[in-house]
Amino acid sequence: MSVKQDIFLGPPELAARAAVDEGWLEDEHMNRLMGFGKGEGGCVKATEGLSDALKMNDGENFRLIGVYRGSEPMGLFWVYYLGDETRTAKIHVTASNKPGMKQAFHKAGLNVINQLFENGVYRVEAEPLRINKRMVGLLRHYGFKQEGIKRSAFWMNNNDYDTVLLRMLRREWKRKEH
Repeated sequence: MSVKQDIFLGPPELAARAAVDEGWLEDEHMNRLMGFGKGEGGCVKATEGLSDALKMNDGENFRLIGVYRGSEPMGLFWVYYLGDETRTAKIHVTASNKPGMKQAFHKAGLNVINQLFENGVYRVEAEPLRINKRMVGLLRHYGFKQEGIKRSAFWMNNNDYDTVLLRMLRREWKRKEH
């Protein structure tokens, strides 16, 4: 019988290291875009992107948040606040493909979105790859509405990919618990 472990949000460092060690991002180009990399001899190092993100984590407009199941890192949320003029936050996700990841991100995502709306954000946006049907489906399950498709918005593995523009307004959100 397995013991159910709590899902919680926490500091990003362990989750960022796990993203590199466990290859959450499938190719080296994607790793570079997200700010992850490996140094000589395969040792994990933070590239400029991740290093800057970790330093900015105390700033007003950016948060890098680790997602954990018990002590096990499951992924990261990247949250950008675009300013008081728009009261908009953009979220990005980097997730493991471990068993239980879907449930972990469902619960963690609810927590992140609840916190954003409770702290004055009016609009939350996400822009997953169109081919990432699980993430698009999860965001739609939360109640995000599709605003459009950005064609050829992302380059990876010598191919260009479309992204789906999704948004949720505070008035459309009903605080959710699970």
